[in-house]
Amino acid sequence: MAGQWELFLYAGLLGVLLGAYYDVFRIIRYLTAQGKRQTFFWDLFYFFSSGVATFLFLLAANQGQMRFYLLAGELIGWCLYHLTLGQVLQRIFSWIKRHVLKSVWRAVCWIWKKFEKVFKKALGFAKKIAVKSKNSLKRRRRIVYTLNKHSPKKKRGKQKDAKKKGRKKHAGSKNQKS
Repeated sequence: MAGQWELFLYAGLLGVLLGAYYDVFRIIRYLTAQGKRQTFFWDLFYFFSSGVATFLFLLAANQGQMRFYLLAGELIGWCLYHLTLGQVLQRIFSWIKRHVLKSVWRAVCWIWKKFEKVFKKALGFAKKIAVKSKNSLKRRRRIVYTLNKHSPKKKRGKQKDAKKKGRKKHAGSKNQKS
């Protein structure tokens, strides 16, 4: 009979450890600010890993035989943790969240506002450098300007005359064939 009480207390201790393990997941969820879907998967992982821990405990302590008093001891240990030490830790964490993390967040926002212009200028400078480096990889075309300011007008006129003459000759050659 003394062996069963001892196993019951060990099961209660396992329940306390699983309650603390759940608080670790609660802190992770808060710090990563996840949605309902991620919370569901974290909880699913918690229950799976708790089931494995319970199975291994039953295997080691009671040759794998599942007894109701062992599961009840584990549940009582988990509830006792959450109603005593779990509540205290939750209040401490919520105080830290309200006062310390809120102050840190305010300081980060203040620093961000002060350096926002500097960050924007640095980003603009980085974009310019990126554009310049992209342009430097392109081959530059060499354009040779050999014409004077007045020469394009003269050439245009000569080109137009040559085109007109060419059309007349071409038109005349059609008349000669007919």
